[in-house]
Amino acid sequence: MKERLNAVGCVPMRAFLLVLLTFCVPRTDARAEIALRVTRPEEGELLTIAKGKTFVIGVVTPPTAALECNGARCDVSADGAFIGYAPFAAAPSPVRQGTNWCDVAFDFVLRANGEEIARRVWAISPNSPSAALVPEQAFDPPRTVRVLKEAWLGIRRGAIGRTLFAPKDALLSAVSTGTNGWRVRLEGREEAVVPLDLAEIVDEAPGRSRAWIIEDREGMQVTARRLGGDETEISSLSSCFWGMGFAVDGLRARILPRPMPKALVRREAAEHPLRGMRIGLDPGHHPDRGAVGPRGLEERDANLRLAREVGRLLRAEGAEVVFTREEEALPLRERHARLRELDPEIVVSLHHNSVGDNADPRAKHGAQTFWYHPWSKDLAEKIHAAMLRALGSADLGCHRRDLYLPRYPGCPTVLLEPEYLILPEMEAAFLDAARRAKLAAAIVEGMRAFAATRRGMAESAF
Repeated sequence: MKERLNAVGCVPMRAFLLVLLTFCVPRTDARAEIALRVTRPEEGELLTIAKGKTFVIGVVTPPTAALECNGARCDVSADGAFIGYAPFAAAPSPVRQGTNWCDVAFDFVLRANGEEIARRVWAISPNSPSAALVPEQAFDPPRTVRVLKEAWLGIRRGAIGRTLFAPKDALLSAVSTGTNGWRVRLEGREEAVVPLDLAEIVDEAPGRSRAWIIEDREGMQVTARRLGGDETEISSLSSCFWGMGFAVDGLRARILPRPMPKALVRREAAEHPLRGMRIGLDPGHHPDRGAVGPRGLEERDANLRLAREVGRLLRAEGAEVVFTREEEALPLRERHARLRELDPEIVVSLHHNSVGDNADPRAKHGAQTFWYHPWSKDLAEKIHAAMLRALGSADLGCHRRDLYLPRYPGCPTVLLEPEYLILPEMEAAFLDAARRAKLAAAIVEGMRAFAATRRGMAESAF
């Protein structure tokens, strides 16, 4: 820049100012290019309709443009990100889109500078020929499936807190198979679904089952019972209990309580409760994208960026930080095994929220936190409260929910959904570095408060 100024120094000042004004001042008659980019659904993706509405998101140029969807005005932010949620328009007859028949249309009209752009987004309603669900293939009599990898699975129709532990080579009785996996019968009306890639059909009888039902209650009591067998162990656990392992030897099993981390026993932990602790951060999603914001920010990338910011703050606290993944893909079903390798003492899974095809994203949004095992509840509540204080978000609650990642039993494990990435203002908020740093600091504050509380509860033990 300095060299360029020296070069024009010999030009008379009046001529120089004229040139500068010519190139740097916008012309009043210039018109911004008018454009409409739809982020959801992406190219080739079809929306499904069940309750009369769904939402479409994207970006318009210029941001002052008027955008309508099926005659309803869309909410456009200052930088052009929009969300459209309107009644669908039924097509006179189904239209072929690739391998699907679509009978629902969302007609967008963008007007600016005297120009107009129209775009149609197709979807499938329950009346569409493509909407018929492929029924599960039922087995009569039931077939035997062998578990290929150790799995902790949720139980259908069972009480919350009940988990099916199926070690490698366990034999289970499958009553059907479908897109979601093998549906296996347990006891009474209880069932579990084993993902297709975790089991295979074999020509042998289940015999004496090596699968176990683990139940944990709010009072830190854990029971283990073999399918078709007797209860093998009851553990009434103290406040020093930090998590559990589960060891199987043939038809016998043992619950292995995990004690409080040694780092919390040290004297300096009173002032620095996270120092020396190994903390696992799980950036949710990838290889799948997760939610996608109007501007195109993918949840898997947002989760990783937040995890790195949290990790930086944790290292400043003196903690050891391990990640389930960074740039590489790690399917959800492989994350429990990854956590067992890393052996963290706290696990926080980071996500950003969305809603289903048929929900109104404006109707209910805010911060949510999920936990599963009783020893994770206090961690979830501490982080959730810190996020609410820092962000001023609406409180969608801290819930016990049977989700895959929080089902990891080895230590306090929680899953965070601090905001809805699909909303233009929430995506913009995440892209703001200062606000993202505030969120990361709140998550660390919650961990710190949890560790300090647990140390205080168990001081008498050491």
